[in-house]
Amino acid sequence: MKILLTGTTGQVGHALLGALQGIGEIIVLTREQMDLSKPDLIRANIQRIRPDLIINPAAYTAVDQAESELEMAHLVNAIAPGIMAEEAKKLGAALIHYSTDYVFDGRKQNAQGALLPYTEQDVTCPINVYGKTKLEGEALICASGCNYLIFRTSWVYSDFGKNFLLTMLRLAKERDELKVVDDQWGAPCSADWIANTTADILKQMLSANSSADWWKKHGGLYNLAPAGTTSWCGFAEEIVRVADTFSLLGKAAPQVRGISSNEYPVKATRPVNSLLSTSLLSAHFDIQVPRWQKSVLGCLTAIANRTPLKPKIIPLRVMGDERGSLVAVESQQDIPFEIKRMYYIFGTKEGVERGEHAHKNLKQLAVAVRGSCTMVLDDGIEKTEFRLDDPTKGLLIGSMIWRVMKDFSEDCVLLVFADQHYTEDDYIRNYAAFLEHVSDTPQQ
Repeated sequence: MKILLTGTTGQVGHALLGALQGIGEIIVLTREQMDLSKPDLIRANIQRIRPDLIINPAAYTAVDQAESELEMAHLVNAIAPGIMAEEAKKLGAALIHYSTDYVFDGRKQNAQGALLPYTEQDVTCPINVYGKTKLEGEALICASGCNYLIFRTSWVYSDFGKNFLLTMLRLAKERDELKVVDDQWGAPCSADWIANTTADILKQMLSANSSADWWKKHGGLYNLAPAGTTSWCGFAEEIVRVADTFSLLGKAAPQVRGISSNEYPVKATRPVNSLLSTSLLSAHFDIQVPRWQKSVLGCLTAIANRTPLKPKIIPLRVMGDERGSLVAVESQQDIPFEIKRMYYIFGTKEGVERGEHAHKNLKQLAVAVRGSCTMVLDDGIEKTEFRLDDPTKGLLIGSMIWRVMKDFSEDCVLLVFADQHYTEDDYIRNYAAFLEHVSDTPQQ
């Protein structure tokens, strides 16, 4: 199965890169290659790639900014998924799309005033531009006639990107008091859980006797959110509590104080009630929905277990070269900006790995790179060169993930090794091969 995956620099798309490994051939395009504000480019890519399945976690998610950028939000959140659905229909392909609790007005409650979770059958009534554009995207998909799954999620977070959990974790390290809205209610949803649930559902589809019958029976719109209820303040309290348990704060835990929405004015009105019922999801796919606290614990556990960023820097000028520094970083970090050329010489202490094995590792680790540059893979026997904007190879890199140091000059070259247990002597031992690359391959 050929899968076209969008939005891999976002939380859910990034999580899907790992969760989908082994399910099919994953094709990833950069934001420039698959600009969702350009309808003709979307059509051209889908017609060229001819995927069996399109998975679209990409969205315009700047909720407040959308109030003043209606056209852009409309293109990305409504027109783009509509085009994906139209093209999927033409190809006989399917579409998985992610939507939001913001399609509701947040006012659902019982006669006693207690909040009730929204079901898939409840009447939608978005109260901000973001919600309106996401709802229009849903409608266009439903009207296309393609096989589709739409998952409505809420309060998405992960250990990657920008989100509420990482913001609270950062502020908790800096402040003695956190003031957080305490009159909006929902269930925080882990991007990893969203991705893993999506993968589990796809495995069910692939194991079915007839995929056509499966889509006919199970295709449609579903809520996808964990069990339980909390406020943003309650979410923050849990983040701080668990982070303090793992000694992630580096100081005494701050006090978390609840405030009203009126005390934290924003451009876009948020729904008071973002609770989503997942009864339909559980019934169709036999999904065990965890309580929201479990995923928060898992996310912060991953952060706590992450190897600290401890770069080994060997100045090349010490060895008679003025081009920059040799760097090895024993941590998972994204490249924060574009570089022109990268040299990646890999191996283990037991012996160098072959290039084809390294390519497999790159895809398995599945880390999206921003920007593009040339990568050179070398196992000491053969050398393979390709550009990182090559959708078939270049966007997935790893075995060890690295970060470019800010003091690098534009024409600097970078040497990184796969094995994070290498010593400085191991790096220097490979320096001759590095110099050979520099002399053989001109800088861009």
